[in-house]
Amino acid sequence: MANRRKTIRVPTSYIEIMDRLIEQKIIPCYAEAVRNALDRSILRDLKIYNEYQRKIMENEGENLNIIEPKQKKMDDFF
Repeated sequence: MANRRKTIRVPTSYIEIMDRLIEQKIIPCYAEAVRNALDRSILRDLKIYNEYQRKIMENEGENLNIIEPKQKKMDDFF
């Protein structure tokens, strides 16, 4: 009998990804590395968004709200 592939549902959020890593008992240092990578990507996205908002403010001369990155990390959610 041929091996059948399992259909795996793609996670829709960071929390589902982390839950799946914990359920599968992946090496803890790997899970920590994933948490750190997610934190960096979120901060990078906020930085890009803030730069975009600054350019809009310079062009339009309006005072728009800039999102400040929160100090919480992914570890605070677990």
